[in-house]
Amino acid sequence: MHCELILNKYDTFIFDNDGVIIDSNNAKTEAFIKALDGERTDLIDKFVKYHHNHGGVSRYEKIKHFFLNIKQDKDCNSAIEKALEKYSFFAKKALLNSRLIPGVEDFLGLLKENNRAIHVVSGSDQNELIDVYQARGLDKYFNSVFGSPRKKSDIVQKIVNDGINLPAVYFGDAFLDYSVALEHNLDFIFISHGSEWLDGEQFCRNSSCTVEKDFL
Repeated sequence: MHCELILNKYDTFIFDNDGVIIDSNNAKTEAFIKALDGERTDLIDKFVKYHHNHGGVSRYEKIKHFFLNIKQDKDCNSAIEKALEKYSFFAKKALLNSRLIPGVEDFLGLLKENNRAIHVVSGSDQNELIDVYQARGLDKYFNSVFGSPRKKSDIVQKIVNDGINLPAVYFGDAFLDYSVALEHNLDFIFISHGSEWLDGEQFCRNSSCTVEKDFL
């Protein structure tokens, strides 16, 4: 990645977390599978496909989708809560133990040294993510860290409403990230290293977006 060129082009930098800062997408998929332990294997397989096709969507929406739409269990509030509790345990462990995307911490340090505004907009639980960043010493880089249960589009709208310094760029690895960037007239850079968006690289090239493997 041409970090100096990107640094000089933008005043505000927005990052997704999973697959962009922390290489945790695969571990998050495993966390969902563990959270649904005991459910039918074919239903879990359908859910994993749904999960991969809806990167960036919060756990709250995804687990609710499993019980209401895949399993078609209308009396599922207790099951949803239990699955969310189990997922939270495994997901936080994944965030604490997964490697960072290559080069990202050096890039964040460069942005910080040059007084750029840096925000995280994640599908991960906000409080959980803040705890992880504090534990890993990443919190010092960011002006704000936002996550679920608020939707990404609403979070970016808040950042814009609070007074965003333009021009701005959004680093993401999922179609939802691209959509949110497009909705708010932000440039989009696709990070492919750990992405589960199967045709994301080709889609982004066809859409004239910058594609980077990582931050090296």
